[in-house]
Amino acid sequence: MTPFPVIKGLYDCIGESYFNHDFDNVVYDEPEYDERLGMPGLHCVRKKVEQFERPICIPPELFDKYSHINFWKKIDTANSAVSIL
Repeated sequence: MTPFPVIKGLYDCIGESYFNHDFDNVVYDEPEYDERLGMPGLHCVRKKVEQFERPICIPPELFDKYSHINFWKKIDTANSAVSIL
């Protein structure tokens, strides 16, 4: 699965022309800012955008309660109170 459909959907959602991203060469980091927040590595982005499995870091009962919901398929901009801008 590539990130293209999700990113393209975001551009469509906000009414912007699509910018062709290089998902194999993403570089971003804010170590000083993250250190001030007390959360080192928060904004450190891996070079390649890809899906991978990682250990669950929330309580198992909370994960189980919401694991059936696919966030990316549930986005409904008409009923959303969350602004991405």
